Amino acid sequence: ERRATTLSEELAQIGPEPVAAETEPSTDLRRLQTAADEARATRDRLADRRDELRDAWTAARRAAEAAETRTADARRERAVREARVAQLRADLPARRGASERMAEERAEMEAAAAAARDADARLADRARAAETARTERRRELLELERGRGGVAARLGELERRAQATAIEASRRDEALSALAREQQLALEGVPETGAEAPMEEIEALDDEALDLELRRVRRTLNQVGSVNPFAVEEHRELSGRLDEMTTQETDLREATASTQELIARLDAEITEQFDAAFRAIAEKFDVFCRLLFAGGSGSLQMADEADGDAPGGIEIVVRPPGKRLQRLAMLSGGERALTGVALLFAMLTVNPVPFCILDEVDAALDEANIGRFAEALRTLSESIDFVVITHNRATIEVADTIYGVTMTDAAVSRVLSLRLADVPLEVSA
Repeated sequence: ERRATTLSEELAQIGPEPVAAETEPSTDLRRLQTAADEARATRDRLADRRDELRDAWTAARRAAEAAETRTADARRERAVREARVAQLRADLPARRGASERMAEERAEMEAAAAAARDADARLADRARAAETARTERRRELLELERGRGGVAARLGELERRAQATAIEASRRDEALSALAREQQLALEGVPETGAEAPMEEIEALDDEALDLELRRVRRTLNQVGSVNPFAVEEHRELSGRLDEMTTQETDLREATASTQELIARLDAEITEQFDAAFRAIAEKFDVFCRLLFAGGSGSLQMADEADGDAPGGIEIVVRPPGKRLQRLAMLSGGERALTGVALLFAMLTVNPVPFCILDEVDAALDEANIGRFAEALRTLSESIDFVVITHNRATIEVADTIYGVTMTDAAVSRVLSLRLADVPLEVSA
């Protein structure tokens, strides 16, 4: 650029030339013109190069600024990390102590869990033994009831046969008694004679007296009538049958008495066990009513009405907080649901089961009642495994494992499960 400026100044100093020179330029002018063109071309190239260098310098400056920014960020991040490392190093002793305490607590909890499992196994064995004994007692009771029905039918049949036999024996006895009376009368009509010399007395009679005695004996025989020669055998046979039937009747009456005694003993044991279970369930029912209703009370009562020998029913009486005693039919829907849950939990507490399935039992409960229901459910879950079907969030929050059913894009149902104990605390929070 400076060279182009110099050439321009030199051209200006030369000034205009004569007319002859215009028609025929001199060599110097052409040389200068060529040099000027070259200078202009050089100036353009230098301007382009200058622009390129300026763009490169600008890009380099921007890259340097970005590098400085990244360096500053890296320094800040390094400072933060160094501070974090220093903090972690400072917290390391405390964390080691906490880890050791957690290890000790874990060992204690594992020992407690092992003891609890042993106790649970022993309780399970006792429960199985009790269930086996109860099943055996129930089977014996059913067999006794079936035997009682068969014995009752057999006893009725034997009683009818005994009555018929007794009637027949009475008729035969009357017939034998009549025959015996007739025989006695006949014997009384026969004159008593000595066994030593009957022929002498007969030979001592004359013909007229002998004829009179003969007629008298014939009249006596006519009065006696015909005699059954098999009466003694029939009497002996009927007496044997009567003795056999009497023995069977005695055995049946003894069996009936022992069966009735066993039934009475079983009824007493069943009544005693029922009363004990009823009192225990009533006590726990009142406890769960106070827990679920946040106050009030509940009681179970035996109904006075009874149909024949059958016992009466059970009346449920509940007093919600701030209300008077009410029967189950007078409660609202939510109060009925709480009462049913309280009764169910009371029975499960008195007679625990391995697992229990609850299907939408909390559907009619509001938010406050759901919290108390979940608390009671969590307490019972320590000894009983619950499978709860629900849509309520408060009930789901106390669960250990959640199962859900969803439908994929292919219209196929899929079961999803989530164990809350495996979820990290940061995620669950």
